[in-house]
Amino acid sequence: MRETELLALIILDANILTKSGIDSATTDLVKIIRTSGVERVVVPWVVLEELTAHRAVPCRRKYEAAGAALRSLKDGTPWPIRVTLPRMDLQRFQDEWRDVVDVVPTSEAALKQALMQEANLLPLCKRVAINEGGDTAKIGGWDAAIAARDRRDELEIYPPTQPALPR
Repeated sequence: MRETELLALIILDANILTKSGIDSATTDLVKIIRTSGVERVVVPWVVLEELTAHRAVPCRRKYEAAGAALRSLKDGTPWPIRVTLPRMDLQRFQDEWRDVVDVVPTSEAALKQALMQEANLLPLCKRVAINEGGDTAKIGGWDAAIAARDRRDELEIYPPTQPALPR
């Protein structure tokens, strides 16, 4: 590759990686592409947060359920139970994916635009029922931030002689 050629850039959305899992063949392929140095594989910051949440939220729920079960066991047993759960490490979820892809910041402008869209229920945002009592919530800010049209300030493609995007 000549020094004046730009690296190809592959930008992934969370759904591609969420369906794959950290130990999948798809993730291995992404790692190989990234390691080759021929192409960059990146996700916007907001995508990394979504990807992390897809794994962290169920894990946090399991931790909470395990904690409740452990407290119940301790309360219902006449002898001391000296088992404690390790601290849940959300950063570890993110670090797993940072070894797969590079992360580019989501611009302040994109985040502001997404929040404005969610506040005003503009597409890709909507109002959804959150319980049987009819309470609703506005959602879709993540998707709006990912789809923000003006990404010039967050996606710079460096030639091979330039430093990589900050991690």
